[in-house]
Amino acid sequence: MKDKAILQQRNDDLRATYERVNKASEGMLYISSSSLLSIVAEEPAPRFYINPRWAREIIRRYYKGIATPTTRRDMIEDLVDNYERLKVLYPKARKKQLFRLLVEQPARSFYLSPYSIRDIVFNYKRHPHHEKTSQTH
Repeated sequence: MKDKAILQQRNDDLRATYERVNKASEGMLYISSSSLLSIVAEEPAPRFYINPRWAREIIRRYYKGIATPTTRRDMIEDLVDNYERLKVLYPKARKKQLFRLLVEQPARSFYLSPYSIRDIVFNYKRHPHHEKTSQTH
């Protein structure tokens, strides 16, 4: 459901966040890679990494009461909260405009587990030339 460009942007932003957190931790006596990945998992993300059509579908399902996966519940709740806020800020905006704005809003996190982050960050470090075709997270 994700466009390749959005996925690539997410991975690039995630790696940049990892590098920033890693560099900031250099002065610490010791920090394990799993602790570092847990910290990265809680860092804010520059945007929601989904396309506007999928955001619209998520919001539609939420309002219809369709069950949502528990692994994505935080992201869904944040999307709904941001959508409601944007509707108030831009009452005359078309839905298509609102959903485009919605996905470009800063997100509370990347909504990924430390294990998924590890796969994205460390697989890229091992195989940077495969990045554009092999990532499917």
